[in-house]
Amino acid sequence: MKRLFVLSLFVLGAGIFFLLPSITNAYSVDYETAPITLSDGSTAPVTRETTPSRGGTEATFGIGYDAPGTTYTGIFTISGTETEVAKAPMLIVSGGLIQSYSYNATTHQATIVWTGDQFIIPDNGQLVNESAFVFIAPGTDPTPENPNVQGCPASMAGGYVSTNITDWQINPPTSREQMGFGLSLNGPANLVAYYTMYMPSTMLNLMSTMSGRTVTPTDLALFIDNYQSSLKKTITADNGVIFDISLTFKSGDTNVSSTSTVSKTVMAQEREKLSAAFKDNKVKKNKTAKLYGWMKNAKKGKAINIYYKKKGASTFTFLKQVKTIKNNGYYIYKFAPTEKGQFYYKAKSVNNKKKSSKVKLTVK
Repeated sequence: MKRLFVLSLFVLGAGIFFLLPSITNAYSVDYETAPITLSDGSTAPVTRETTPSRGGTEATFGIGYDAPGTTYTGIFTISGTETEVAKAPMLIVSGGLIQSYSYNATTHQATIVWTGDQFIIPDNGQLVNESAFVFIAPGTDPTPENPNVQGCPASMAGGYVSTNITDWQINPPTSREQMGFGLSLNGPANLVAYYTMYMPSTMLNLMSTMSGRTVTPTDLALFIDNYQSSLKKTITADNGVIFDISLTFKSGDTNVSSTSTVSKTVMAQEREKLSAAFKDNKVKKNKTAKLYGWMKNAKKGKAINIYYKKKGASTFTFLKQVKTIKNNGYYIYKFAPTEKGQFYYKAKSVNNKKKSSKVKLTVK
């Protein structure tokens, strides 16, 4: 039987990871009403010390392992005001792969099945055999009249993110045009992290209300640093969406907070009519650059024109016509730049009705 222990000082950075004193009657979480069990149903012994709390409408919980790879089931009881416990918390787990998550609004118990994994300590890049949980009470939803909200919107109740990054912040909706949800994460340079996010159907309903058009799971894409990067997703039985990607912490056009830490923003939003992004937006001269994207509602063989200009130039120049190679509208263009500098690229449909945002490529 695997041995578990709960660490009281697992909080290390942003998001869940800075220490605040416990607040009386604050939003909190406990597991004592039901034990944590292993996948075979046997009880897993737990030693718990006082766990620091962020107070307010977020609660933290840490569980350490002898070794990752074992699947656990935990029933956690949420305490707080009637408003705070009425809806399922938004759950973020660093160092744990969530298999399922449900919430009983009557008993205020969250049942979580997860596989123990490791998270990264930002300062030294060390791996820790621990899962750090954050239970977040959903707040209010944005409206067309007031699209800005703080923290987790009500429609993300029951949603979750699994990652091995401990240093994160929530990215709530900020405008009707940028309606979606995700996190900003800081990780060691060149780290390949995992990122799994479940967006419930209630969030898609909110996006429909805000945009004035029906947003379905097939309309969604994952954006990394504001560039559409993935359409791969799993549609759940309740018409929600699960995204599951690998995230490489390269600097590119992102904010580098130090020589060893890179900031990445991951958002699930409505997909663009025509997108463009580089696999790596920094390449060496005469080495291969890869521009890719998707044209919405395009079948295989649809023509797309690629344009470019050097930084400082006033107009874009036609470069190449490519064709979609899959029935989901995916295209890719590979080329070897022969001149150093900063360049901008964009894609257009042949009839110019669909245009991508411009993307930057630095040639060293």
